[in-house]
Amino acid sequence: ENDVRDFAVRCDKGTTNAYGQTVDIDQPEFWFKTSYRMNETHRFALYASGFHQSQRSWFGVTSYNASQNNGYANLQYEFSYSTNSVLKSGISYRHLDLQESIAFSTNTLNRTYAGKYVKKENIPGVFAENTLSFAKGKLTWIMGIRADHHNEFGWEITPRTLLKFD
Repeated sequence: ENDVRDFAVRCDKGTTNAYGQTVDIDQPEFWFKTSYRMNETHRFALYASGFHQSQRSWFGVTSYNASQNNGYANLQYEFSYSTNSVLKSGISYRHLDLQESIAFSTNTLNRTYAGKYVKKENIPGVFAENTLSFAKGKLTWIMGIRADHHNEFGWEITPRTLLKFD
C-alpha cells in the first residue's frame, strides 16, 4: 500500500510529515529619470532606482527568510562638443543591504549553515565617457573610464571601449 500523502501547507510546513515548499515574495520597486537641458550643448541628467524585496520560505524542514534593499543613483553632465561627439561625466552611488536567515525545524542531517547572514555594500563612483560618431552615424566609438570605491574591497578602476557598426 502507498504511504504517500499530499503536502498540506497548514499542517506540513516545516515538518517531516510530507515534503513541500512555500515561497512568499514581495518586491516593490521604483525607477526615476529626469534631465535639464541648459542649451543645445549642455545637459544634466539624474537617474535613480531602488527596490525592496522580502522573502519568507520553507523548503522541507529548512526555513529561509530574507530582506533586501537596493538603491542606485547616477548624476551626469553631458557636453555635446560637436555634431558627432558627446562627452558624459558624473557620479554614481549604489547601495545594497541584504539580510538572510536560515533555520531548520529538525536537523537530522547535521547541516551546519543555519544562521543569520548580513551583507552591506556602499559603492560611490565617478565616470567619464566619450562617444564619437563617424561615417554618417554608421560607425560609433565609445570610450570611457570609471572608478568605484567598494566599502570592503577598495578602489576598482574600469576602462572600456566599444566600436559599433550599423
